[in-house]
Amino acid sequence: MKIAKKILLSLIVFAAVAYAGDDLIARLRGRPGAEVKVNRFLVIPQKFNKIEYDPQDPVMVHCVSALFPHFGSQPCWYLRRHAVQLVDIG
Repeated sequence: MKIAKKILLSLIVFAAVAYAGDDLIARLRGRPGAEVKVNRFLVIPQKFNKIEYDPQDPVMVHCVSALFPHFGSQPCWYLRRHAVQLVDIG
């Protein structure tokens, strides 16, 4: 049981150090970021378990060039891979 606690504690410390280091690098680089075009679709439930997808105009979303989310923005690597977002209505 002691080994499991040590492993869990070391994982928590590693994650905290990784996030803090990523945040420090992002701040030293002057909040580096970019704009990524995101296509959004409204997901509208219909009768009889049918779903309607209503396309919206593409939106430019600000992202941060870092490993983790910082400054209220998602990482650019994540937004580029998830450029289509579904917005659930209802």
